[in-house]
Order: sequence, then structure tokens, then C-alpha cells
Amino acid sequence: MLPLIAEALLTVHALGAALGVAGVTFAEMFYTRAVVDEKIDTCEKKHILHTLWALRWGVMVTVLSGVALVTVEYYIPNAVQTVLTPSFWVIQTLTIVVIVFGVLISRSQVPWWLGSSATFTAWWMMLALHAWRGVPLSYVGLLLLYVILTLVVACVFHYLRTILKDREERSRA
Repeated sequence: MLPLIAEALLTVHALGAALGVAGVTFAEMFYTRAVVDEKIDTCEKKHILHTLWALRWGVMVTVLSGVALVTVEYYIPNAVQTVLTPSFWVIQTLTIVVIVFGVLISRSQVPWWLGSSATFTAWWMMLALHAWRGVPLSYVGLLLLYVILTLVVACVFHYLRTILKDREERSRA
């Protein structure tokens, strides 16, 4: 019975990551759209606030199912012990990264480009690690990959926003 519960918790954990991915992806789309025309109207603000719901629930589901999974797998004798894999602990670390950057962004203590890139990359990497459980990298290797991907995402976001702003300015002229 406990192995079945552990598998269900792992699935719920992945669903929490998927909810976070959906929320952060739509939040980025709405934010980019608002930045391009250099104003956030009430409709765009409502859309961004609705995506926060998905992000909050994604974090909550990921944290609670992660703690429950550690507890359940502790009591399963001779189990696979998913919680002992580097990818599982990187997912837990990235969950903390999402929480910390969420707080820092809300208090304007970190630049938006860094905070949005870090959380966007963290959510997508969590989902990817759930999909590819047997990734052959160590904990440090996965965290280094996360840092590199965050910088790449920051550059891509900057490039896309610049192109979209230029296109918007040309259409006004």
C-alpha cells in the first residue's frame, strides 16, 4: 500500500510542477505584452493576478507532496527510494528558489529580469526533472545546469522584449 501512495505522491508532485509551469509561462506572456506597450492596463493586471493563483498552488502542492513523499518513503522497506536521487533534491531546492525569488520580486529587492528568469527556469526544470527521473547528473551538476539555463533564458527574454518593443514602436510610427 505504501509504495502505491509514494507513486501517487510523486505524481501529485509532478502535477504541482506542471501547475507552476503553466502559471509562470502565462505570467511571462502577460508581463511581456504589458512591457511592450509600456503600460499595464486593468485587464492585463487581472490576467497577471490570476496566474499568481496557479503559482501559489503549484508551490503549495510541490512542497506538501515533497514532504509527504519523504515521510512515506522513509517507512517503505526495500523501496526504490526516489527521495535519495539528486534530481529529487534539486527539485526541492528549486522549489525554495521559486519561493525566495517570489518574495524578492514582490519586495523589489531583485531586478525583474533576474527574478523572472530564475523562476521561469526553475519551474520548467522541475517539470523536466519529473519527466526524466533518471537524469545522469549529480546534484551540483544539475544546479550548475540550472544557473546556465537561467542566464540563457534571461538573454532570450531580453532579446524577445527588445524585438517586440521595436516592432511596437514601428507600428506606431
